[in-house]
Amino acid sequence: MGKIGLAVNLAKRTANFVKNCGERSILQTKPQNLHGINPMLTFKESGLTVELPRFITEEMREALVMNKIAINQAKHPISSTFSKASPSDLKRLTSETIEDTYSRCQWTNPKDGRVYNLLKEGVTDDGKVLIRILDIDGAFVKEAVITPKKIVIIDDNAKAIMKSGYKIKKAGGSHGGSVEIFARRNNPFANIEVISNAYAGKIGNHPKYSALGLEKSLTQVIEKLKNGEKIDFINCSWGGEANLKQFAGNYETATEFILRDFVKKEKKVYKLLIELSKLCKKNKTRIIFSSGNGGKDSINILLFDNFEQVGSIGRNGKISEFSASRNSRYTQHYEVGESSINGTDKGLNLTGLPGTDQNFICMPFESELSGKKLEDILISDDEFKQLKNLLNCNLYKECIELKNQILKNRRIVKIKDFINSGFDCGMSNLPQDAYIDLKNHNVYSLGTNGRLMPYMENQDFSGTSFAAPVRTAKLALNEMMKNII
Repeated sequence: MGKIGLAVNLAKRTANFVKNCGERSILQTKPQNLHGINPMLTFKESGLTVELPRFITEEMREALVMNKIAINQAKHPISSTFSKASPSDLKRLTSETIEDTYSRCQWTNPKDGRVYNLLKEGVTDDGKVLIRILDIDGAFVKEAVITPKKIVIIDDNAKAIMKSGYKIKKAGGSHGGSVEIFARRNNPFANIEVISNAYAGKIGNHPKYSALGLEKSLTQVIEKLKNGEKIDFINCSWGGEANLKQFAGNYETATEFILRDFVKKEKKVYKLLIELSKLCKKNKTRIIFSSGNGGKDSINILLFDNFEQVGSIGRNGKISEFSASRNSRYTQHYEVGESSINGTDKGLNLTGLPGTDQNFICMPFESELSGKKLEDILISDDEFKQLKNLLNCNLYKECIELKNQILKNRRIVKIKDFINSGFDCGMSNLPQDAYIDLKNHNVYSLGTNGRLMPYMENQDFSGTSFAAPVRTAKLALNEMMKNII
């Protein structure tokens, strides 16, 4: 066969190759007809399967749009005075009560980037949610009925705040309790269930979860799917990490080695993950993992083609230093995963969203000053001098009356200033950057919002574990709002 004949034959084979199922070419295939995070195309005539560009599918194009929205809103947080809201709507939009906080959210329409305030009005007999839709300024848009999506969170599910003496060791309580808070705050209308994975031990040499606990929780989710229960999203804010440096930064080599190592150590968990992966594909359930907190040189060991991952960005809109698996094959989504714990009048705020995420249950003391602005209750220099002089006063009754008068409204002082002025009173063992209530000696931290809260050793609340439920909740809300606006 001559060169011309070879060329003609090659052209024919190429033409047949690019036929999608013998009917349409790849170029004619509309992006919205392709789904998943790693789309494949199989050709009828040859049986050949090829991998398509990742971000041409409907889900991944949505991911790109949402990533841009997340970055923009991280740099320029949504701010509104709700100038067009009715009095009743304004009260609900600005309230810090737990009830109001968990019956509203802001939703950014990925189609046009417009921001809406959604208020829960009630639930119908068949389980649908009645909502009131307002624009960014609080003006009424419409009322609607939406169908909740089912989100399963596989995590530990204890919710109590961990406390120790005068301080809170960890807000949010358990890891799973915090993950659930981030999910519910970003979509309070979804049907969310937490399935415990018995947080303890290790998988191989990597994560902090017991194989036995994961076997139990994965089996439970698998049975739900097998029995026909509709689960739309599964959130997994856990995994294990390996260092890419040992593989010269090669993701493919790392993937092969890590999975081989993982299978060797945790055969049952691996088999369950394979089964879950297949069931999720069959049932059109999206499974969302956190990308890990080991940084740019780290990769999550749980690498399956349909397991989507969420990385973290900071308030500057840049990828967080700790965010791992920085390859679009594994991490397709990014949300803000850095926040600070702050006090409110009704409890604590972990998410950075307006309102109260957690109430005062299990606080180390009755926290009547939590959420108060420091400037309103900080003792002035003159008042502090008066208090110091009272120590040398012999008129006990008059001293007590004057002390109570001074401390009636302003009663907070920084422990460091208190000790440096000559007082100690056993406070030298307390954190010097904290504040003390001179009336009842409770110790407080100052949040980044200028409000007081019970003292915490660490006010940072960061990790891809908390970026993942944000994206999971938003993806579910996008589907729930489809065709509504």
